[in-house]
Amino acid sequence: MVMDTGRFAILDDPEELMEYARPLTGDPTRQEAILAVDAVHCAACTQTIAAAIDDEHARIEVNVVSRRARLEWDPARHALSALLARMADIGYEPRPLPLDMVERADPRPRRRALWRMLVGIFCMMQVMMFAVPRYIGGDAIPPDLQKLMIWAEAMLTIPALIFAAGPFFTAAWRDTRQGRIGMDTPVALGIAITVITSVVAFYQGHEVYFDSVTMIIGLLLVARWLESRARERAAAGLGNSLARLPEAADRLRADGSIERVSRRRLQPGDRISVPAGTTFAVDGRILEGHSDVDESLLTGESEPQPRGPGMLVVSGSLNLRNPLIVEVTHRAADSRLAELNRLIERAATSRPTVLRTADRYAGPFLVCVLLVALIAGIVWWFIDPERAPWIAAAILIVTCPCALALAAPSALLATLATVTAIGTQALAAHQIVWTLWTFAAYVLDALAIAAQALVGFAEGRGDRGGMAPLLRTLARWGTAFGALVGVVLGAASPWLPALFTTDPAVRGPASWAIVVGALFQPLAGLVFLLDGILIGAGRGRFLAAASLVNLTIYAPLLWLIARSSSTGALAGSPTAALALVWAAYGAVYTGARAVTNAWGTWFGRAALVRG
Repeated sequence: MVMDTGRFAILDDPEELMEYARPLTGDPTRQEAILAVDAVHCAACTQTIAAAIDDEHARIEVNVVSRRARLEWDPARHALSALLARMADIGYEPRPLPLDMVERADPRPRRRALWRMLVGIFCMMQVMMFAVPRYIGGDAIPPDLQKLMIWAEAMLTIPALIFAAGPFFTAAWRDTRQGRIGMDTPVALGIAITVITSVVAFYQGHEVYFDSVTMIIGLLLVARWLESRARERAAAGLGNSLARLPEAADRLRADGSIERVSRRRLQPGDRISVPAGTTFAVDGRILEGHSDVDESLLTGESEPQPRGPGMLVVSGSLNLRNPLIVEVTHRAADSRLAELNRLIERAATSRPTVLRTADRYAGPFLVCVLLVALIAGIVWWFIDPERAPWIAAAILIVTCPCALALAAPSALLATLATVTAIGTQALAAHQIVWTLWTFAAYVLDALAIAAQALVGFAEGRGDRGGMAPLLRTLARWGTAFGALVGVVLGAASPWLPALFTTDPAVRGPASWAIVVGALFQPLAGLVFLLDGILIGAGRGRFLAAASLVNLTIYAPLLWLIARSSSTGALAGSPTAALALVWAAYGAVYTGARAVTNAWGTWFGRAALVRG
């Protein structure tokens, strides 16, 4: 295959490459760069990209959640343009990110996703408007009118299927062409089977489930939209800070005159003039003048700090009182702020060995899911042919990780906004802790998926008597497994941040936040199990409603923490503020989820079982 490297050829220019790549720490013969890859959706996508890139001289790590990739390569063996062309040729268009800047999000993908979500929700609401009267009215509705209402449901399902659900089918087809199975494959198959079976059932005079199809599409799109907004807010926090950096600075010539140059062209040893009321473009040392400097961007300290000759200043800080003459100590790409930006990106893209191992098994896991769905469909065909397609479709759909994420994205968005208000160091530490928390959730979700299948079969058989001991057993296993994960995280907390950074200013807050998060792992294990139980029992609506209740309880507390971090008792204490955020997330939000999930499982009016 001949690759078109033309659109990436400019990156082979050494001066241009300096803006996007830097020598790899510990191995200066290799380069590293951060890429944005919007088409990534699941672990199978990461495997596809790795298969195209990884060899003896190049390696890539992709994070599904952040849709970022960290590329390492030997420039003597590979041109960056050729590696990027490989990714583009397999359907994953990469966008290199400048070293000292956070990507300015392209509004077009977000706008398309918003329209898809709105269309999906609209179709879901309209279909339910026809379906609910049929369910309630039953035989009281004339057959001709029922057929007309079903026709209306089918017509409203078409735009949801073609437009709103388009990304699911596109991703599934792309993975299929590459000979792989992604997380969207079972969802696409489940939706397709349900639609086809409903059409056949309509002509045979049986029950249809167009309302279920549109609801699945709508809820999954809502989950993905909230997830994408969370990522954007996390990037925007640092992006707004970086936006404060001036694009140019006043450099002093040897004769004392001033020239205006780009901050990216400043070199160590250059002298720049920083007027009062302006932001330091680069890191430097004060040569002349005394002033007060606002360093809240990095440290979270709200009080201005006095600075004079011989003292260091960092990019992003604000000169408040008097003009200063500053000697540049680091290039813009090597500044403290740029380093923290790279740390955040590295935390979002680097994956521990155990997580990469888990990703390798994601593909075989999905193959097993498809086989289980096929076998279940065949078995139920002999038991009850009418229910066989629905059983197979249910098994396919519940494997989508978006289903378990329905209750979480809004809280994630609010949490990231609060951490961003604390400071850049706290944001970098939070990214590390969140990566570990997500990995723990990935491990616990294995039990949740098993719970979905077990409860789904029990619910389908109408075996409420046998469900009570099953639920108690599952709850005990979830809590015990969560406790085990918490012990491991807590014991390893002093060393885990070292997997992501060598910066002690970030490792300290991260270690303490890991300890706090580990304390609530037993509760998280129970919550994930109950999520799986309720999804398996078809209680997605309850989970969606409960998420709003949980967020209502959680959001005011986050507001108080953010306010206290800016001007209150937590100002200048990013470690304490971040630990308090994770305590709030674990105790209040996860605790609220445990209460609402337990209510829906054991105690509510529509509980699965009683007590």
